[in-house]
Amino acid sequence: MEFIESYGDRDIRRGYVLVGIAFLILLIAMVYDAIRIGEPYPVIMETKFSGTLERVAQQKSHVYLILDGKSESWEVKDCYNYNYNPSGLMKFLNKGDYLEKHYCSDTLFITRRGEKFHFLIGDSNYNHPGKTEEFKQYWRARREIVTKDNKCQ
Repeated sequence: MEFIESYGDRDIRRGYVLVGIAFLILLIAMVYDAIRIGEPYPVIMETKFSGTLERVAQQKSHVYLILDGKSESWEVKDCYNYNYNPSGLMKFLNKGDYLEKHYCSDTLFITRRGEKFHFLIGDSNYNHPGKTEEFKQYWRARREIVTKDNKCQ
């Protein structure tokens, strides 16, 4: 009780109010972010889209893409291309990149200032210098985009 008496009840209440306001602002920001992303469409082999990247977000092993002027968002299984720095898709993408995913393709194409880049969706070993080609092929064939609901085989 000495702590409360030395600082007064009013100061402690003010601290609780500030913590409560900060929590409320954080909660509102998270809800707004979830509403803005909406219910994303999962990217599968049959998916086709193109457009300029407006916003990108990541949750666990999925990257969410919102294209400029589009009302939908796309959910892409995270992927890496070790020929690029940074190698991860989430960190590689910049606002204003032009993205393209063709029908019956497992590749996401990115155009930035006239230069073209590509990522194999769901592949975390693409061009990995420390993995054998057999290892890469084994896991590449087991990616979700290739195995789940694939009508393109």
